[in-house]
Amino acid sequence: MKGQHVAGTNTVSVVDGLSDDEAACVLAHEISHAIQHPPSASYAAPTESERQHAERVAHGSASLILHTLGGPDYDAVAIRAAYSDFVPFDRLDSSELREARQVADIVVRAVSMYRAG
Repeated sequence: MKGQHVAGTNTVSVVDGLSDDEAACVLAHEISHAIQHPPSASYAAPTESERQHAERVAHGSASLILHTLGGPDYDAVAIRAAYSDFVPFDRLDSSELREARQVADIVVRAVSMYRAG
């Protein structure tokens, strides 16, 4: 595991020793999970299908976040690093893509507000 989001908290972590590109990708992915599962939401352990969906959405939103903000190519880094459960952005289904866009939009707007402030 290269990163982690602890559901029900504001905690996201990334392991040491990653390249800058991979650390940015892992951070974007884990922040995506944090947006999907905010601290105020009730949380139960996901089914395997729900876990796979959350992973696909996190991969997709991380790809959008980094593309929009001028970061590394998430899909290329994910392939090179052999991320588990990785699905390329262009393979997301319509509901996953819609959710990934919503999550990415929240993160990009927050970063834009921070940069402007």
